[in-house]
Amino acid sequence: MKANSYLTGSIGRKQSEPLAPSKQFNLAIWTAFLLTIEMITFAFASDWVIYQEQLEAFREIKGQPD
Repeated sequence: MKANSYLTGSIGRKQSEPLAPSKQFNLAIWTAFLLTIEMITFAFASDWVIYQEQLEAFREIKGQPD
C-alpha cells in the first residue's frame, strides 16, 4: 500500500477508477439538507413569535399614560 493512498482515496481501487457516490454519502447529503430546512423553519417560527410579543409589548407601552 502506498503511503498516500489513504489521503487520495485509492485504497483497494485502481487509480483510474472514478469515485462513485456511496449510500452513506447520499444519506449524509439528504440529512444535511433536511436539517437545514428544519432549522430555517424553526428560525422563522421563533422569529415570528418574538416579533408578535414585541408588538404586543409596544402596544401596551403606547397605551400607558406618561
